[in-house]
Amino acid sequence: MTAHVLGLSGTGPRTACIMTVGALMVSLAVTGGLRGTALVQIVKVGVLLLVYAALALVVLRRFSWDPDRLLAAAVDGSPFGEALLGSGVQYGSDAVGVLNQVGTAIALPLGIACLPQVTMRVLDVRRPDETLPAMRWAVGQMLVISALLVVVGFGAAAVVGGNGLAGADPTAGAVLSLAGALDRDGLLLSAVACAVFLAALATVADVVLAGARTVAHDLYAHALRGGGARPGAVAACARWTAPVIGAVAVVLAVLAGEWPLLLLSTVAATLAASALAPVLLYSLLWPRFTGRGAVWCLYGSTVLALGLTAASPMVSGAPTAVFPHLDFHLTSLMAPGVITVPAGFALGWLGSVLSRSGPAPTRGFRYDGGDRVPRS
Repeated sequence: MTAHVLGLSGTGPRTACIMTVGALMVSLAVTGGLRGTALVQIVKVGVLLLVYAALALVVLRRFSWDPDRLLAAAVDGSPFGEALLGSGVQYGSDAVGVLNQVGTAIALPLGIACLPQVTMRVLDVRRPDETLPAMRWAVGQMLVISALLVVVGFGAAAVVGGNGLAGADPTAGAVLSLAGALDRDGLLLSAVACAVFLAALATVADVVLAGARTVAHDLYAHALRGGGARPGAVAACARWTAPVIGAVAVVLAVLAGEWPLLLLSTVAATLAASALAPVLLYSLLWPRFTGRGAVWCLYGSTVLALGLTAASPMVSGAPTAVFPHLDFHLTSLMAPGVITVPAGFALGWLGSVLSRSGPAPTRGFRYDGGDRVPRS
Protein backbone atom coordinates (compact mmCIF):
# COMPACT_ATOMS: atom_id res chain seq x y z
CA MET A 1 0.00 0.00 0.00
CA THR A 2 2.78 2.44 0.89
CA ALA A 3 4.63 1.76 -2.37
CA HIS A 4 1.39 2.31 -4.31
CA VAL A 5 0.70 5.67 -2.64
CA LEU A 6 4.28 6.83 -3.24
CA GLY A 7 4.11 5.77 -6.87
CA LEU A 8 6.82 3.12 -6.53
CA SER A 9 6.80 -0.23 -8.30
CA GLY A 10 8.98 -3.29 -8.31
CA THR A 11 10.15 -5.79 -5.72
CA GLY A 12 12.96 -3.62 -4.33
CA PRO A 13 10.86 -0.56 -3.41
CA ARG A 14 8.12 -2.78 -2.01
CA THR A 15 10.60 -4.63 0.20
CA ALA A 16 12.06 -1.33 1.40
CA CYS A 17 8.59 -0.03 2.25
CA ILE A 18 7.73 -3.22 4.16
CA MET A 19 10.92 -3.03 6.19
CA THR A 20 10.57 0.70 6.93
CA VAL A 21 6.92 0.55 7.92
CA GLY A 22 7.50 -2.68 9.85
CA ALA A 23 10.32 -1.08 11.84
CA LEU A 24 8.05 1.85 12.68
CA MET A 25 5.28 -0.45 13.87
CA VAL A 26 7.65 -2.53 16.00
CA SER A 27 9.07 0.66 17.52
CA LEU A 28 5.57 1.70 18.55
CA ALA A 29 4.98 -1.64 20.26
CA VAL A 30 8.31 -1.59 22.09
CA THR A 31 8.32 2.06 23.21
CA GLY A 32 4.62 2.73 23.58
CA GLY A 33 3.56 -0.53 25.16
CA LEU A 34 -0.08 -1.22 25.94
CA ARG A 35 -0.88 2.40 26.70
CA GLY A 36 0.67 3.73 23.51
CA THR A 37 -1.01 1.19 21.25
CA ALA A 38 -4.33 1.76 23.02
CA LEU A 39 -4.08 5.46 22.17
CA VAL A 40 -3.31 4.61 18.55
CA GLN A 41 -6.32 2.28 18.50
CA ILE A 42 -8.60 5.06 19.72
CA VAL A 43 -7.27 7.49 17.13
CA LYS A 44 -7.53 4.81 14.45
CA VAL A 45 -11.21 4.16 15.11
CA GLY A 46 -12.02 7.87 14.98
CA VAL A 47 -10.09 8.40 11.76
CA LEU A 48 -11.64 5.32 10.12
CA LEU A 49 -15.16 6.46 10.98
CA LEU A 50 -14.57 9.98 9.65
CA VAL A 51 -12.77 8.94 6.47
CA TYR A 52 -15.13 6.12 5.53
CA ALA A 53 -18.13 8.30 6.27
CA ALA A 54 -16.72 11.03 4.02
CA LEU A 55 -15.98 8.52 1.27
CA ALA A 56 -19.49 7.04 1.51
CA LEU A 57 -21.05 10.51 1.37
CA VAL A 58 -19.02 11.41 -1.72
CA VAL A 59 -20.16 8.18 -3.38
CA LEU A 60 -23.82 8.82 -2.56
CA ARG A 61 -23.54 12.44 -3.71
CA ARG A 62 -22.11 11.28 -7.04
CA PHE A 63 -25.29 9.27 -7.61
CA SER A 64 -27.65 12.03 -6.41
CA TRP A 65 -28.23 10.34 -3.03
CA ASP A 66 -30.16 7.56 -4.80
CA PRO A 67 -29.18 4.04 -3.63
CA ASP A 68 -30.97 2.49 -6.62
CA ARG A 69 -28.77 4.42 -9.04
CA LEU A 70 -25.69 3.35 -7.11
CA LEU A 71 -26.67 -0.32 -7.22
CA ALA A 72 -27.56 -0.13 -10.91
CA ALA A 73 -24.20 1.45 -11.73
CA ALA A 74 -22.41 -1.17 -9.63
CA VAL A 75 -24.18 -3.95 -11.54
CA ASP A 76 -23.21 -2.35 -14.87
CA GLY A 77 -19.59 -1.94 -13.81
CA SER A 78 -19.17 -5.42 -12.38
CA PRO A 79 -18.36 -8.45 -14.55
CA PHE A 80 -20.80 -10.46 -12.43
CA GLY A 81 -23.82 -8.43 -13.48
CA GLU A 82 -26.97 -8.96 -11.44
CA ALA A 83 -25.22 -11.72 -9.49
CA LEU A 84 -23.26 -8.99 -7.70
CA LEU A 85 -26.33 -8.26 -5.59
CA GLY A 86 -26.53 -11.88 -4.42
CA SER A 87 -24.40 -13.78 -1.94
CA GLY A 88 -21.38 -15.95 -2.63
CA VAL A 89 -20.86 -14.77 -6.19
CA GLN A 90 -17.10 -15.27 -5.87
CA TYR A 91 -17.51 -18.94 -5.00
CA GLY A 92 -20.28 -20.11 -7.33
CA SER A 93 -23.51 -21.95 -6.61
CA ASP A 94 -22.34 -25.56 -6.70
CA ALA A 95 -21.82 -27.73 -3.62
CA VAL A 96 -18.22 -26.59 -3.06
CA GLY A 97 -19.31 -22.99 -3.51
CA VAL A 98 -21.96 -23.38 -0.84
CA LEU A 99 -19.40 -24.89 1.53
CA ASN A 100 -17.08 -21.98 0.84
CA GLN A 101 -19.88 -19.53 1.63
CA VAL A 102 -20.67 -21.32 4.89
CA GLY A 103 -17.00 -21.52 5.82
CA THR A 104 -16.52 -17.81 5.22
CA ALA A 105 -19.65 -16.94 7.20
CA ILE A 106 -18.37 -18.99 10.14
CA ALA A 107 -14.66 -18.24 10.14
CA LEU A 108 -14.64 -14.55 9.27
CA PRO A 109 -16.68 -13.06 12.15
CA LEU A 110 -15.54 -15.66 14.69
CA GLY A 111 -11.92 -15.34 13.65
CA ILE A 112 -11.90 -11.53 13.77
CA ALA A 113 -13.50 -11.58 17.22
CA CYS A 114 -10.89 -14.03 18.56
CA LEU A 115 -7.70 -12.64 17.04
CA PRO A 116 -5.00 -12.29 19.73
CA GLN A 117 -4.86 -8.51 19.44
CA VAL A 118 -8.65 -8.34 19.92
CA THR A 119 -8.95 -10.74 22.86
CA MET A 120 -5.97 -9.06 24.53
CA ARG A 121 -7.93 -5.82 24.67
CA VAL A 122 -11.17 -7.44 25.87
CA LEU A 123 -9.46 -9.42 28.64
CA ASP A 124 -7.56 -6.37 29.88
CA VAL A 125 -10.50 -4.91 31.77
CA ARG A 126 -9.90 -4.48 35.50
CA ARG A 127 -13.47 -5.28 36.55
CA PRO A 128 -15.96 -7.73 35.00
CA ASP A 129 -18.66 -5.07 34.75
CA GLU A 130 -16.46 -3.11 32.32
CA THR A 131 -16.50 -5.88 29.72
CA LEU A 132 -20.10 -5.44 28.56
CA PRO A 133 -19.88 -1.67 27.87
CA ALA A 134 -16.57 -2.19 26.08
CA MET A 135 -18.09 -4.89 23.88
CA ARG A 136 -21.10 -2.70 23.12
CA TRP A 137 -18.86 0.09 21.90
CA ALA A 138 -16.74 -2.33 19.88
CA VAL A 139 -19.73 -4.01 18.22
CA GLY A 140 -21.40 -0.67 17.51
CA GLN A 141 -18.30 0.74 15.85
CA MET A 142 -17.85 -2.43 13.82
CA LEU A 143 -21.45 -2.29 12.58
CA VAL A 144 -21.11 1.35 11.52
CA ILE A 145 -17.82 0.74 9.70
CA SER A 146 -19.26 -2.38 8.02
CA ALA A 147 -22.29 -0.41 6.78
CA LEU A 148 -20.00 2.30 5.40
CA LEU A 149 -17.85 -0.33 3.69
CA VAL A 150 -20.93 -1.71 1.92
CA VAL A 151 -21.53 1.70 0.36
CA VAL A 152 -17.83 2.07 -0.46
CA GLY A 153 -17.69 -1.40 -2.03
CA PHE A 154 -20.63 -0.78 -4.33
CA GLY A 155 -19.18 2.63 -5.09
CA ALA A 156 -15.89 1.05 -6.17
CA ALA A 157 -17.72 -1.30 -8.51
CA ALA A 158 -19.78 1.60 -9.92
CA VAL A 159 -17.02 4.22 -10.29
CA VAL A 160 -13.85 2.21 -10.89
CA GLY A 161 -15.49 -0.83 -12.48
CA GLY A 162 -14.55 -4.47 -12.40
CA ASN A 163 -11.82 -4.11 -15.03
CA GLY A 164 -10.28 -1.17 -13.18
CA LEU A 165 -10.27 -3.03 -9.89
CA ALA A 166 -8.82 -6.15 -11.50
CA GLY A 167 -5.96 -4.14 -13.02
CA ALA A 168 -5.21 -2.13 -9.87
CA ASP A 169 -2.39 -2.87 -7.47
CA PRO A 170 -3.70 -5.69 -5.22
CA THR A 171 -2.05 -4.14 -2.17
CA ALA A 172 -3.97 -0.88 -2.68
CA GLY A 173 -7.42 -2.35 -2.43
CA ALA A 174 -10.74 -1.06 -3.67
CA VAL A 175 -10.88 1.75 -1.10
CA LEU A 176 -7.73 3.47 -2.34
CA SER A 177 -8.72 2.90 -5.97
CA LEU A 178 -12.11 4.50 -5.33
CA ALA A 179 -10.59 7.45 -3.48
CA GLY A 180 -8.18 8.07 -6.34
CA ALA A 181 -10.99 7.96 -8.89
CA LEU A 182 -13.26 10.32 -6.92
CA ASP A 183 -10.65 12.91 -5.97
CA ARG A 184 -8.13 13.90 -8.61
CA ASP A 185 -6.51 16.43 -6.26
CA GLY A 186 -5.43 13.67 -3.91
CA LEU A 187 -6.91 15.02 -0.66
CA LEU A 188 -9.38 12.17 -0.23
CA LEU A 189 -6.77 9.63 -1.30
CA SER A 190 -4.35 10.96 1.32
CA ALA A 191 -7.00 10.74 4.04
CA VAL A 192 -7.88 7.14 3.10
CA ALA A 193 -4.20 6.16 2.97
CA CYS A 194 -3.71 7.68 6.43
CA ALA A 195 -6.65 5.69 7.80
CA VAL A 196 -5.38 2.44 6.29
CA PHE A 197 -1.89 3.10 7.62
CA LEU A 198 -3.19 3.77 11.14
CA ALA A 199 -5.21 0.55 11.03
CA ALA A 200 -2.14 -1.46 10.02
CA LEU A 201 0.04 0.34 12.58
CA ALA A 202 -2.29 -0.44 15.48
CA THR A 203 -2.87 -4.04 14.39
CA VAL A 204 0.78 -4.97 13.97
CA ALA A 205 1.76 -3.29 17.23
CA ASP A 206 -0.94 -5.22 19.10
CA VAL A 207 0.15 -8.48 17.47
CA VAL A 208 3.71 -7.87 18.64
CA LEU A 209 2.51 -7.15 22.18
CA ALA A 210 0.29 -10.26 22.19
CA GLY A 211 3.21 -12.40 21.07
CA ALA A 212 5.53 -10.88 23.68
CA ARG A 213 2.99 -11.53 26.42
CA THR A 214 2.58 -15.15 25.32
CA VAL A 215 6.32 -15.78 25.37
CA ALA A 216 6.84 -14.01 28.70
CA HIS A 217 3.91 -15.51 30.62
CA ASP A 218 3.42 -18.92 29.04
CA LEU A 219 6.90 -19.97 27.92
CA TYR A 220 9.16 -18.16 30.36
CA ALA A 221 7.11 -17.76 33.53
CA HIS A 222 5.19 -21.06 33.45
CA ALA A 223 7.03 -23.49 31.16
CA LEU A 224 10.61 -22.59 32.13
CA ARG A 225 10.14 -21.21 35.66
CA GLY A 226 7.18 -23.32 36.70
CA GLY A 227 5.15 -20.29 37.68
CA GLY A 228 7.80 -18.99 40.05
CA ALA A 229 9.23 -16.15 37.97
CA ARG A 230 9.37 -12.69 39.49
CA PRO A 231 7.07 -10.04 37.95
CA GLY A 232 10.08 -7.90 37.08
CA ALA A 233 11.74 -10.77 35.24
CA VAL A 234 8.54 -11.47 33.30
CA ALA A 235 8.28 -7.81 32.31
CA ALA A 236 11.91 -7.76 31.21
CA CYS A 237 11.38 -10.90 29.16
CA ALA A 238 8.41 -9.28 27.43
CA ARG A 239 10.45 -6.14 26.66
CA TRP A 240 13.28 -8.14 25.11
CA THR A 241 10.94 -10.50 23.26
CA ALA A 242 8.86 -7.81 21.56
CA PRO A 243 11.57 -6.57 19.15
CA VAL A 244 12.54 -10.15 18.29
CA ILE A 245 8.96 -11.05 17.42
CA GLY A 246 8.64 -7.83 15.44
CA ALA A 247 11.81 -8.59 13.47
CA VAL A 248 10.53 -12.08 12.64
CA ALA A 249 7.20 -10.58 11.54
CA VAL A 250 8.96 -8.13 9.22
CA VAL A 251 11.03 -10.92 7.65
CA LEU A 252 7.92 -13.03 7.09
CA ALA A 253 6.13 -10.02 5.58
CA VAL A 254 8.99 -9.52 3.12
CA LEU A 255 8.96 -13.20 2.13
CA ALA A 256 5.17 -13.16 1.68
CA GLY A 257 5.08 -9.76 -0.01
CA GLU A 258 3.97 -11.24 -3.34
CA TRP A 259 1.44 -13.63 -1.88
CA PRO A 260 -2.29 -13.03 -2.44
CA LEU A 261 -3.93 -11.04 0.34
CA LEU A 262 -6.91 -13.41 0.20
CA LEU A 263 -4.69 -16.30 1.27
CA LEU A 264 -3.11 -14.41 4.17
CA SER A 265 -6.42 -13.09 5.50
CA THR A 266 -8.08 -16.49 5.13
CA VAL A 267 -5.30 -18.23 7.06
CA ALA A 268 -5.39 -15.67 9.88
CA ALA A 269 -9.17 -15.80 10.28
CA THR A 270 -9.33 -19.59 9.98
CA LEU A 271 -6.61 -20.18 12.58
CA ALA A 272 -8.22 -17.78 15.05
CA ALA A 273 -11.70 -19.24 14.57
CA SER A 274 -10.53 -22.87 14.66
CA ALA A 275 -7.88 -22.80 17.41
CA LEU A 276 -8.46 -19.76 19.60
CA ALA A 277 -12.25 -19.49 19.61
CA PRO A 278 -12.92 -23.02 20.96
CA VAL A 279 -10.30 -22.64 23.71
CA LEU A 280 -11.65 -19.25 24.73
CA LEU A 281 -15.30 -20.32 24.77
CA TYR A 282 -14.63 -23.62 26.53
CA SER A 283 -12.50 -21.85 29.16
CA LEU A 284 -15.30 -19.39 29.88
CA LEU A 285 -18.34 -21.67 29.67
CA TRP A 286 -17.28 -25.28 30.39
CA PRO A 287 -15.86 -26.07 33.87
CA ARG A 288 -14.61 -29.50 32.73
CA PHE A 289 -12.37 -28.09 30.01
CA THR A 290 -8.80 -29.30 30.63
CA GLY A 291 -5.30 -28.50 29.53
CA ARG A 292 -5.20 -31.56 27.29
CA GLY A 293 -8.34 -30.37 25.54
CA ALA A 294 -6.71 -27.00 24.94
CA VAL A 295 -3.56 -28.59 23.53
CA TRP A 296 -5.51 -30.94 21.26
CA CYS A 297 -7.62 -28.07 20.00
CA LEU A 298 -4.71 -25.68 19.39
CA TYR A 299 -2.37 -28.11 17.67
CA GLY A 300 -4.94 -30.28 15.91
CA SER A 301 -7.00 -27.51 14.39
CA THR A 302 -3.88 -25.55 13.41
CA VAL A 303 -2.40 -28.49 11.52
CA LEU A 304 -5.76 -29.23 9.87
CA ALA A 305 -6.28 -25.60 8.81
CA LEU A 306 -2.80 -25.24 7.37
CA GLY A 307 -3.06 -28.58 5.59
CA LEU A 308 -6.39 -27.79 3.95
CA THR A 309 -5.14 -24.35 2.93
CA ALA A 310 -1.99 -25.82 1.39
CA ALA A 311 -4.13 -28.27 -0.60
CA SER A 312 -6.47 -25.55 -1.90
CA PRO A 313 -6.38 -23.54 -5.17
CA MET A 314 -5.15 -20.53 -3.19
CA VAL A 315 -1.68 -22.10 -3.07
CA SER A 316 -1.49 -23.90 -6.43
CA GLY A 317 -3.56 -24.73 -9.47
CA ALA A 318 -4.99 -21.26 -10.13
CA PRO A 319 -3.71 -18.10 -11.89
CA THR A 320 -3.97 -16.11 -8.65
CA ALA A 321 -2.34 -18.79 -6.46
CA VAL A 322 0.99 -18.49 -4.66
CA PHE A 323 2.48 -20.98 -7.12
CA PRO A 324 0.45 -20.46 -10.31
CA HIS A 325 2.72 -22.67 -12.41
CA LEU A 326 2.33 -25.68 -10.11
CA ASP A 327 -0.73 -27.76 -9.43
CA PHE A 328 -0.75 -29.95 -6.33
CA HIS A 329 -4.11 -28.89 -4.90
CA LEU A 330 -6.29 -31.74 -3.67
CA THR A 331 -9.51 -29.89 -2.92
CA SER A 332 -11.44 -26.94 -4.33
CA LEU A 333 -12.36 -25.76 -0.84
CA MET A 334 -11.09 -22.19 -0.35
CA ALA A 335 -12.73 -21.54 3.03
CA PRO A 336 -11.61 -24.45 5.24
CA GLY A 337 -13.36 -23.00 8.29
CA VAL A 338 -16.44 -25.07 7.50
CA ILE A 339 -14.34 -28.12 8.51
CA THR A 340 -11.71 -26.76 10.87
CA VAL A 341 -14.00 -24.80 13.22
CA PRO A 342 -16.21 -27.80 14.12
CA ALA A 343 -13.05 -29.93 14.30
CA GLY A 344 -11.50 -27.49 16.78
CA PHE A 345 -14.51 -27.67 19.08
CA ALA A 346 -14.61 -31.47 18.73
CA LEU A 347 -10.90 -31.84 19.56
CA GLY A 348 -11.24 -29.60 22.61
CA TRP A 349 -14.18 -31.66 23.86
CA LEU A 350 -12.54 -35.01 23.12
CA GLY A 351 -9.25 -34.08 24.76
CA SER A 352 -11.07 -32.87 27.89
CA VAL A 353 -13.24 -35.97 28.13
CA LEU A 354 -10.27 -38.31 27.77
CA SER A 355 -8.12 -36.34 30.18
CA ARG A 356 -7.73 -37.60 33.73
CA SER A 357 -6.44 -34.30 35.06
CA GLY A 358 -8.61 -31.61 36.57
CA PRO A 359 -9.94 -28.59 34.79
CA ALA A 360 -7.40 -26.24 33.27
CA PRO A 361 -6.52 -23.45 35.70
CA THR A 362 -7.73 -20.02 34.72
CA ARG A 363 -5.20 -17.26 34.92
CA GLY A 364 -6.10 -13.60 34.76
CA PHE A 365 -3.72 -11.03 33.36
CA ARG A 366 -3.43 -7.75 35.15
CA TYR A 367 -2.00 -4.58 33.70
CA ASP A 368 -0.78 -1.71 35.77
CA GLY A 369 -1.48 1.67 34.27
CA GLY A 370 2.13 2.68 34.69
CA ASP A 371 3.64 -0.43 33.10
CA ARG A 372 4.30 -0.62 29.41
CA VAL A 373 4.27 -4.39 29.23
CA PRO A 374 2.01 -7.01 30.80
CA ARG A 375 3.04 -8.59 34.04
CA SER A 376 1.72 -11.43 36.17
